[in-house]
Amino acid sequence: MDVGRKLKSAYAFWRYYRVVIIFPTFTVTSILADYLHTKHWKAEQLQKKKQLQSSLIDSEELHD
Repeated sequence: MDVGRKLKSAYAFWRYYRVVIIFPTFTVTSILADYLHTKHWKAEQLQKKKQLQSSLIDSEELHD
């Protein structure tokens, strides 16, 4: 019967604190996902910029 009491207690805890648990978890997860996406996007933009600069330098050398 002790297990049943613990389950009821855990369920009561969950019912009372679910917003306090879910909201920060969702918020932190969303911020982390956005940060990682932005980091990846910036790395791609930097790589494209370097490729463009490299191709411009190559085309200038061909014209000289």
